[in-house]
Amino acid sequence: MRIQEQKADQITVQDEEETSLLGRIYIGKIKNIASNLAAAFVEIADGQLCYVPLSELPAESFPDPVAAARKKPCAGDEVIVQISKEALKTKLPGGTGNLSLTGTYVVLTSGKRMLGLSGKLSPARKETLKEQLADLVTDSYGFIIRTNAQQASEDVIRQEAVALAASYEKIRKIAGSRTCFSCLYRPAGPLLKSIQGAGLSRLTEIVTDVPSVYEEIQAFLIQNGLDSQITLRRYDDPQLPLPKLYSFSSVLGESLRERVWLKSGGYLVIQPTEALTVIDVNTGKYDGKKKPEEAFLKINLEAAKEAARQLRLRNISGMILIDFIDMKKREHTAQVAEALRACLREDPVKADFVDFTKLGLAELTRKKEARPLVEQLRKTNA
Repeated sequence: MRIQEQKADQITVQDEEETSLLGRIYIGKIKNIASNLAAAFVEIADGQLCYVPLSELPAESFPDPVAAARKKPCAGDEVIVQISKEALKTKLPGGTGNLSLTGTYVVLTSGKRMLGLSGKLSPARKETLKEQLADLVTDSYGFIIRTNAQQASEDVIRQEAVALAASYEKIRKIAGSRTCFSCLYRPAGPLLKSIQGAGLSRLTEIVTDVPSVYEEIQAFLIQNGLDSQITLRRYDDPQLPLPKLYSFSSVLGESLRERVWLKSGGYLVIQPTEALTVIDVNTGKYDGKKKPEEAFLKINLEAAKEAARQLRLRNISGMILIDFIDMKKREHTAQVAEALRACLREDPVKADFVDFTKLGLAELTRKKEARPLVEQLRKTNA
């Protein structure tokens, strides 16, 4: 559980009996080609299929030089694919032949042979990193510099990039001698991934009551030169267990409730559907005595911040519509839009405010990377 400004805004569920396929790299076999979908169904294990767009199967995805030279995938071809999307409800996992290896500061990607920089890095930092690290890009892969690199030294970033490049070359090398359905690469587990995505420049303390987790995180912090920046504390108090200290049950309860109250007296109603998630902002306990326009602006600004937090807390993704309280002044609507954009920029998962629709609904998108929290909890408790 991540806490920011004294409020939980992210929960990571780690089910030891369930292994996520996300990020794994396999030697799969094309089961069949769906020409109407411009996609291939690739078998990565006995009976386990993933869906891969043909546009994401470059020549280097094929270990067999003959298949690579043919430039047209066929059923029976072996391909190197990485699981890029979890299976969601009735949908198969998504896969790609454009491989990526994620580190704390850098992402290596074979699909984009260039140096990309997080939009959240400061302009000055972007220029420095571009000058210092541009030589790392090759004809086989490029790099994306993550937001975590804002405070890291260029030497540490370079070392990680070189290590990722070595891992990538090793994957390519061993692929030629491994059998079909072999797993060539397993990424860091959900625990370390959640730390990497937490915004290391703002992370000050990690507390755990599990000895094995303490050791795993300690090794990670030392390896990445973060042990002097981030305090790691092992909690041990049988009189007050860690979940009670941080009111974990209350946080879980909040993350499952449809209604979320705001300090201003308003409240949100969060309703996920099959196609999208709708968040309705209500005036709640507003008594009408204050100037309504100013009161509505105050509620909407608080609602924008809380809605963004709830998206992270509940891991809601896809299309989201927010029905804010109607306001008459355009500048107030613009204020709410900017507040929403600012809050979404803090999200470790890519999230964007698109625009207000003609009906006045705020339209957002948030990248699908894993199942919503409610589904993860349901599966864990099943």
